[in-house]
Amino acid sequence: MSKFRDMLLEEREALLKVYRPLETDIKAMRFEMYEKQQRLAELASDIEKINLALKAVEDADKRPQITIMEAVVEVLKDRPEGLTALEILAEINTRYFGDRIIRSSLSPQLSRLKDRDHKIGLRGKKWFLLPQQPSLFVERRD
Repeated sequence: MSKFRDMLLEEREALLKVYRPLETDIKAMRFEMYEKQQRLAELASDIEKINLALKAVEDADKRPQITIMEAVVEVLKDRPEGLTALEILAEINTRYFGDRIIRSSLSPQLSRLKDRDHKIGLRGKKWFLLPQQPSLFVERRD
């Protein structure tokens, strides 16, 4: 039986000489595949961020360019009961500016519309659109 045992041991050793390098290669390949999957996930995330940024840029390009003062007038046209400054800010950000306008940018524009342009008025805490004054000159139609 000893010969048979020796023959089996030799055969096992021969197989292990082939098996171990393959096992090591497979472990290395799995590790390499895991690293590549991680890198692929990072790249996919970066691509998605770029796609979102591109969509935002494209959407901004499609939006009509409007000034803060024009936006205020448009919002107040739809709200004859008037709005507070914070309500105006929320409305213009929602409609036109995507939350990019802050209160400190709005306040000077409200003052200009009131004092310089006489387009809006302030009653209490609410801003109102003033009626348009008739023009002194009649438009000529040819």
